[in-house]
Amino acid sequence: MRTPTFRESARALNDILFRWSSGHAHVVTPPVFDSKVGFTDYEKERGEFSLEVPEYFNFANIIDKWTQKDKLGLRNPRHPAFWWVGDKGHEIKWSFEQLTKYSKRTANVLSEAGQVQSGDRTIICPGSVQLRARDIKWRLLASHATCIITDANTAETVDQVAKFAPSLKTKLLVGERKVETRNGWLPFKELFENVSSEHECARTRSDEPMTVYFTSGTTGHPKMAEHSHASCGLGHITTGK
Repeated sequence: MRTPTFRESARALNDILFRWSSGHAHVVTPPVFDSKVGFTDYEKERGEFSLEVPEYFNFANIIDKWTQKDKLGLRNPRHPAFWWVGDKGHEIKWSFEQLTKYSKRTANVLSEAGQVQSGDRTIICPGSVQLRARDIKWRLLASHATCIITDANTAETVDQVAKFAPSLKTKLLVGERKVETRNGWLPFKELFENVSSEHECARTRSDEPMTVYFTSGTTGHPKMAEHSHASCGLGHITTGK
């Protein structure tokens, strides 16, 4: 489930966008990364850990900076910003420049056709293919989401429970154009292809909510686990090692 910053929602959309992306297919051997960027002494890293958190932070701005490095030739073009590999070996690679362009377009789709405003939440569904109507209903009610994005396989299930979610205003359908026709749903791909690639990133505080994950709900109703722009974005400094 996504929170106010529109550009940030594009990161969670990546796994959905690949369904209709037709370019950048590769079959290559992953590059060998220098292991010295990692660490082998957990206790040492834990003891020396320190993270400088600015008052304002938005991860989309970091993507823009790496885009400039792409344009200036300061990055190895063999290292993509986004690399998706399907279970049948199909691969999609995006540079930072492409990721910036696509995320801005996604932001415009959400803020214009999707009517998503600051403070609104957007659900990306399914989070799991095991979700049933009651599971989706619970997530809609718990999150007070105003927008939901899903594919044709899940849209029918969403329609069964949408009437119970008064906050839900917009439903976006992803997939090939031929399946993006369903009463009450907006065609994401068509909108994506026709919006501007220019978007002004929101100025967000580091402690503002960025992403909310639902737990599995093994012992009860799923719970919402919230990440701020700092805890998620800056937190990847450690995972990136």
